Amino acid sequence: MKKTLISIMILGLFALGGKAQNIRSGGWAEQWSIGAAFQVNSTWLLNSAMNNLADGKSDPAFSFGYDLGVSGGFRFNPNIAIGLDLHYYNLNQRYSGKTNNVLWESKVALSGVQIPVYAKFMTNSGAFVEVGWQFAFVTGAKYNRTSISTSESGADSDVKESFSSVIYSPHIGLGVDWFLNDSWAITTGIRFNYGINDMKGVDGYERDLNDDPLYPDPKPTNAVTGGVFLGVRYLMDAGGRY
Repeated sequence: MKKTLISIMILGLFALGGKAQNIRSGGWAEQWSIGAAFQVNSTWLLNSAMNNLADGKSDPAFSFGYDLGVSGGFRFNPNIAIGLDLHYYNLNQRYSGKTNNVLWESKVALSGVQIPVYAKFMTNSGAFVEVGWQFAFVTGAKYNRTSISTSESGADSDVKESFSSVIYSPHIGLGVDWFLNDSWAITTGIRFNYGINDMKGVDGYERDLNDDPLYPDPKPTNAVTGGVFLGVRYLMDAGGRY
């Protein structure tokens, strides 16, 4: 999946590069854009039921993930546009704990395809705000645990069946467009997503959060990401000018 998205991104950019038009960073009201983006995130799978466990049972740790893919958009006027992206993503949650006096660390890694759909509100200086929704489809979920005492790592376990198949989350972003020339722009900024549906899943010791005696009163699991992104966009005049 990741290799396919990267190939689409590269082929699309080179194909469009041969059809550059004379577009300025100002002067047009309607415009198409297509590009590629990479984002590094702080990622969390938050479940309040784990907070009620004794210390050391399954403590979440600071985790990182990323997403990579293509983006497109249409600008209606100088200040409003819509955007739609297609990204491969990796969302991780690390844990630490102690079982039978043995210290361990573990990681849950979700992966799949995410589709942010958003409205983009821009200023004349290039600064913008994005507001919308993101749909992330979970195509893989792996679990791995390592014993700190012995430095032994177990084999990856497939835990996809324990997780929900889709993450629904409000999407918000802040950033700036930097115009390189008539046809190309670099985009930088930050994005946040908070999953509102229950992702279910497993804890740091691979216990099912919705089917284990340790959790008699299951709580929802929310997927949360926030990070910085860098993108490059090719701009195409759609014929409207102001």
